Amino acid sequence: MYFDNCKSKEEVIVKYQRFGACIESDQGIINEIQEEYNKRINSNAESPKVGPIGSLSDRLEKMLKWAETQPTFDKKFILSLWEKVEKGFTLSEKQIGAFENIVKRFKLDI
Repeated sequence: MYFDNCKSKEEVIVKYQRFGACIESDQGIINEIQEEYNKRINSNAESPKVGPIGSLSDRLEKMLKWAETQPTFDKKFILSLWEKVEKGFTLSEKQIGAFENIVKRFKLDI
């Protein structure tokens, strides 16, 4: 479908507007777009896997345990990622990339 590569519902609406349709007068299409977007978000949130080892939630928990033994490591970022994943949100590519950079920088086996 034309909307499959959209990353946000705003992007979907912009693409829909480019079709020349009048969004205000077509609530049915808006509802379909919203449902499709929600299904895509929910399906991504069900299995947030990153890398070859374990789920993202498990890896974040392991990093938080490691961080407790590192007095100079500020774990706020990792804690915020873990909370988002636990609530069912999908992390952005940049958030996952930042997490992976921390894993590599500290040579963590998680």
